[in-house]
Amino acid sequence: MTTEYRWSLVVLLVVVTLVALVSAVVVGRANRLRPADPGPGDRGLSTPTLPATAPRSWPAEAL
Repeated sequence: MTTEYRWSLVVLLVVVTLVALVSAVVVGRANRLRPADPGPGDRGLSTPTLPATAPRSWPAEAL
């Protein structure tokens, strides 16, 4: 393995690590800024997306 090839692998590893760290920080901030308890009109990602006419108990074949 040549020295130039080894250094290019090291630089690539450092760049990938930095991108992963920055994306983790951005996602962490986005999750912290999202309200923990959405209001009744807020259809966030954590809200189950059931139809308005969903039955109280699902039939066995739906499970």
